[in-house]
Amino acid sequence: MFGETDAENKMVIIKQIKMKVNKEAMMIGDGLNDILSLQEAGVGISINAKSELNLMASDVVILNENLWKIGYLFNLMKYSRRFIIANLIWAFAYNIIMAPLAAGVFYSFDIQISPIVSSAAMSGSSLFVVLFSNFLRCINLESREMKEVMENI
Repeated sequence: MFGETDAENKMVIIKQIKMKVNKEAMMIGDGLNDILSLQEAGVGISINAKSELNLMASDVVILNENLWKIGYLFNLMKYSRRFIIANLIWAFAYNIIMAPLAAGVFYSFDIQISPIVSSAAMSGSSLFVVLFSNFLRCINLESREMKEVMENI
């Protein structure tokens, strides 16, 4: 964590961190002097952004000054990744099975499927992926550590 530096030094620090660890860096800022470093970072988080430039430079905007929202963001990213992987597995498995079946590859074994059923199944698969993704809204993103700290305040 670095503070009390100007905009140019913040951007240089982000570049150095990215080069040193060979990974993306995250920048959390709240003012106009953070715009360059928010753009340079892999994930730029703007807290209580009041200018259009901050909004455009940030990947994530937290609308109030509650820093616990950053913990929610990490939990959201963790669960989102799991949901994306599950949806990809479903989509690949469905397409590996249904595409050859709909194309008539198994016609010689007397296994075939109607184009109407095939298109309905594809629509159903897409609907399944969308509905499954909406279950992410039902997950409580507040971790146990956050709850304990908030109770002690």
